[in-house]
Amino acid sequence: YYPDNIRLKLMLLENYNRADRVDKAFKLIRDIERSTLDREILSRVYKIEYQLLKERYFDTNSSELLDRLKDKLYRYYRFQRDDKDYLYFLGESQQLDFPKLKYLSLKGLMENEPTLLNFQLKQELYNLALSLGYRDEAMEYLIDLASYGEADIELKEGIIYSLIDKGEYDRAMEISKNLFIESRDRKYFELALYISSLKGGSDIRGLIELYISNIRLDSESIGYILSSLLKVEDIEGGAIYARRLFHSHRDILDQKSLRLMVKSLSYSGDLETALSIALYGEGKFKSQEWLDEAIKLATWQGEMDRVKALNIKGMGLYGSDRYREYLLKNLSLERDYRLIGRLYKAQLNGGNFSNISKVSEYFQYIGDVDGGLKYYRELYKRYLRGDILRELILFAYRSGSYRLGIDTFYLYRDRYGFNRELYRLSADRLIAMRRFREAFNLLKEIEGRERGFNFKLYQEIVDLATILKKYRYLYSILLKLERRGNLDIALYHKLAKLDINFNGGRGVESIYRRGFTKSKEPSYAIELLNLYINSGNLKGFQRFISSISKEERGILNRSLDYNLLLVNYYSKRGEIDRGVKLFKRILKRYRGDARAYQAYLWFMLDNRLYKPLKRSLRVLRKSRELREAVGFPAVVVALQYQKSDLALRWLKPLLERDSSNLKYKIVYSDILELQDRKRGAERVRAEVFKEFNRLLKSSPELHRDRDFISLYLRFVNIYITPQERKRYYFKKYSSLFTDREFADILIGAKSHFKSIEAVKRLRDRYGVDVDWLELYLAMGIGDSEMKRRALRGVDTLPFRDRVIATRDIGSIRDAETLAFKGMEDNSRDVDIYKIYKNLIEQEFPRGRFETKYIKLSDSLFEVESRLSYRWHLYKNIDISPFIEQYRYILSGRGDYLDLKMGLEVESRYKNLNWSFQVAKHKRGDHSFWSSILDLNYRFKATELNIEIERRAKTTQSNQLRMVGIQDSIEVDINHRFGNRVSVGLTAEGAKYSSHDGKNMGDYRSIKLYGNYILRVAYPDIKVGAYLLISRFRDVESGFNRELIEVGSSISIGEMSRDTINRGFRPFGTLSLSYNNLNRLGANFTFGISKKILGENILNISLNYSRSMDIFDQSYYGINLGYLIF
Repeated sequence: YYPDNIRLKLMLLENYNRADRVDKAFKLIRDIERSTLDREILSRVYKIEYQLLKERYFDTNSSELLDRLKDKLYRYYRFQRDDKDYLYFLGESQQLDFPKLKYLSLKGLMENEPTLLNFQLKQELYNLALSLGYRDEAMEYLIDLASYGEADIELKEGIIYSLIDKGEYDRAMEISKNLFIESRDRKYFELALYISSLKGGSDIRGLIELYISNIRLDSESIGYILSSLLKVEDIEGGAIYARRLFHSHRDILDQKSLRLMVKSLSYSGDLETALSIALYGEGKFKSQEWLDEAIKLATWQGEMDRVKALNIKGMGLYGSDRYREYLLKNLSLERDYRLIGRLYKAQLNGGNFSNISKVSEYFQYIGDVDGGLKYYRELYKRYLRGDILRELILFAYRSGSYRLGIDTFYLYRDRYGFNRELYRLSADRLIAMRRFREAFNLLKEIEGRERGFNFKLYQEIVDLATILKKYRYLYSILLKLERRGNLDIALYHKLAKLDINFNGGRGVESIYRRGFTKSKEPSYAIELLNLYINSGNLKGFQRFISSISKEERGILNRSLDYNLLLVNYYSKRGEIDRGVKLFKRILKRYRGDARAYQAYLWFMLDNRLYKPLKRSLRVLRKSRELREAVGFPAVVVALQYQKSDLALRWLKPLLERDSSNLKYKIVYSDILELQDRKRGAERVRAEVFKEFNRLLKSSPELHRDRDFISLYLRFVNIYITPQERKRYYFKKYSSLFTDREFADILIGAKSHFKSIEAVKRLRDRYGVDVDWLELYLAMGIGDSEMKRRALRGVDTLPFRDRVIATRDIGSIRDAETLAFKGMEDNSRDVDIYKIYKNLIEQEFPRGRFETKYIKLSDSLFEVESRLSYRWHLYKNIDISPFIEQYRYILSGRGDYLDLKMGLEVESRYKNLNWSFQVAKHKRGDHSFWSSILDLNYRFKATELNIEIERRAKTTQSNQLRMVGIQDSIEVDINHRFGNRVSVGLTAEGAKYSSHDGKNMGDYRSIKLYGNYILRVAYPDIKVGAYLLISRFRDVESGFNRELIEVGSSISIGEMSRDTINRGFRPFGTLSLSYNNLNRLGANFTFGISKKILGENILNISLNYSRSMDIFDQSYYGINLGYLIF
């Protein structure tokens, strides 16, 4: 009737269980589990299910059923949560042999009913945790077991070792201490000490206190305490307890414990207490061992009086020889000198000479030199022994009586012969007395008797032979040593120089070779290679390099000096490229090495390698550290490029450090002259010339110094007069130089006084090829073509000449740029400033008046006039007000006037030129403003020009001339190849409108062109060709045209239009073109130019043009221009 009633089902399940109707019970269990979530009902169901399975298991004894039964019981255990009956589960798990559940039940019982757990259950819990692998829990239970009275000693020891394994030293320590207190057994104290050492020994003293408080102290226990402290290296603790226990228990101490106390105190540095204990031990035990210990401790403390007293005591008590030996060794002359003196003199007087030197020490100590000398002389008279005379000599030397010692030495030598020691000592004293010859003779005698090799002896002989200038003997002895293989490495250089003097240098090569082979020292090979280079023996240089081994070549390759020498060799052979490549490797290997970089700069300067030299200048400007290390060559490089400001700034620190250096002062004078500080340059040069003459008088060898004389002749050329006297000096020193070298010197001298013809003859005769010389002659002769050749690719030529020559060949802009750069680098050079100013004035006249009369068509004429004047405003900025008038004359219809007034600002800075023009136009009743911006920038060989116009006047066609204005932009790029050829590309776009805004069309074009300069000097000739592609479009009128045009031109004398000239100079231009409309075009200009009224120029020209560009129109006219400079 009630199939879903859970309570009824539960009652039925219990009845099934009591009736042993198992299958129906299991089926009902599944049904109840699916039907409810009530924990109380499910708990009863799980319990019944477990009991049914348990009964079945005991009926069948099935192992498979046992696993299922354990699973059901464990599931029931977990389901119960906080309502577990731990006793029930403990019993069930024990029946089923279920360790895990049994462990959990015991653990739960311990937590909820701790009073029920006794020692046996706690032990069972420990065993279960251990068997299940719960080591941490097992350890906790094991520690708890130790607190029960039933726990035995073995268990507690096991607990301690387990805790030590786990690193729980504090808990292990506590149990160990408790065991020690309970048992008074030392092994537990030792165990505690061991644990303390594992902890770092911080609580060792506490353990000692525990030990003392629980054990009755005796000698053995005290020794145990001290040895324990020493074992754990608690030195300070050992010392503390040694002092404490010695004072409190000294009467019971045995020798072992006393030794431990002494050891502890010695280790801690308390030597004073250790000594007192040792003395106590000696007094108590009457032992020589304790006396020796006391002596040792007293010695360590430096208590030498006590040491002495103890040794005396030991000699008295024990009679040991070692105490007597100590006293003999350590008797002090300071305290016991009288006793010592009497003792040793008594020995000598008695014929015992074993301590003869001790008497010398005695007399030397008491300062009785005369008494000592007298004593030895009297002793010698009595015994006539050589050792007495020897000691007299030594005593005389030691006491400073050199003269007496030397006289006695000669007596000894005559009577007893050779004594090496006395010979050496006497030679040293003779050297001190500056009796070098006698010392030299003694050393020679020693050398003759020497069997082995004594470097110091030979070194002294070498030094004395050098002082006495016995070079031939020195050469022979060095040669002898070298042949024996005993010559010191350092002496090979000296031997080589001596060979040059006494053997004509015939053995130098072999000497340096053997020195290098023997020592592997690169300096010997380098000296030899230097000889080859200086003598011009390049074959010998190559032969030596080829003959050495790979290993030796490797040694040389690692030497900077060798690599620099190899560069010099390449330079002598003319193999400059190889030298450059080698220098790249050198600079990479010796990065930052000042000497390497100095050599690199001189190499570049000597061989005129200007591109890498220019890069080096940039490096030097960036790296102050390298520049200061390089020093003078950096100044020369800066001056090579006429950067006088930079060179002076770099030279000043060098002059401050070495103001007397002639090379510095010569360069300083050159810089002052370049900066137009002629008075300062003259003063410095006069000082230098005076110093030259002084050095030549004081150092005659300088008369053969080529470098010195070449500089000296430069000053002779300036200061010596008359000409005959000057020639005398040049002739006197000409033999020092080759003809080619002397020609260079003469060219420099002649060029100083502008002797053009003489310089040209010398150049032609000796084939001199110097960069500045070609330009110098070109400037003197006035040959423009020669100037062009001289300027090609060289930027180390004098700035002033370069600027003027560049201007003369027609490159005005290049000349301006160069002059501006010259002013930047030479801020005090007045001449370069004047040249720059003249260039600007010539290119841009101050005043300009121009008028043109043009016939545009049969019915239209134009008269165009312009008046302007330019003022310098600020630095590189000029300002020019101007007025322009355009009058158009129409046949029968009157005139049309267009007036324009404006202001133009121009600036030039380095490679950038720009101008800006603003103007107001008036046409009849209408007026408007226009503006034009022109930008020009010069790269090394490329020029970029951009022109932007806003509402500007246009000349594109007759109609546009009269009423049109334009907005346009034009971009032009021009590249020069050398000084003659240039090609360019121009792109232009313009939009035309009337002044009231009406659209009048637009224009686009692109032009490719090229020019070639045939001749530079007047009459200058230039030819050109171009290709023009253009398009014009007028939407309103419907006029559209596209044009492709090719053309060529030639101009003659055009430069004279803007260049100051003396006579009438005609000029002209002819251009021809052909376009895709099958039209021929032509443009012709002819005029004359003349300088009038000072430096002003008058130009008159005729012009004719037909069918050029996109509009098919023709015009001719006359132009008149007046330029004011």
